[in-house]
Amino acid sequence: MDVPFVSNPYQPIAPEDYEPDMELSNEEEQYKENYPEFPNLTSVMPPSASEQPLSTDPIQSQQPPQPKKKYVPPIIIDDPSNTAQLIKSLMSLTILKLKANLSNNRLKVFPTSAEAHRTIQKEITKKNLKPKRE
Repeated sequence: MDVPFVSNPYQPIAPEDYEPDMELSNEEEQYKENYPEFPNLTSVMPPSASEQPLSTDPIQSQQPPQPKKKYVPPIIIDDPSNTAQLIKSLMSLTILKLKANLSNNRLKVFPTSAEAHRTIQKEITKKNLKPKRE
């Protein structure tokens, strides 16, 4: 087949007298004929299946999302005297278990909630046990 020379790059490459071998038809009509519409699936589904949420992740559907815990900073007390008695008194104030570490003559108290942190801070200021600033 001899292709004619085209001077304008936007002109069609095929010659004007070219006829395709296949007839073109309305594609939308052909699509509707080949792929009929599906009936409403909600009436076909069993009632128990429609009540359950459609989730592909089994772990996500079993556990509800848990709220993130807020960070409560530790309280540091320098040169504490009678640490065992101090921890017991702080635990009786907060009515919660407290974690505490004693290292290098510094007591680090880890309260579990913000309210416990405030209560401990108030008690420390009453007893003048504030951390020493260097």
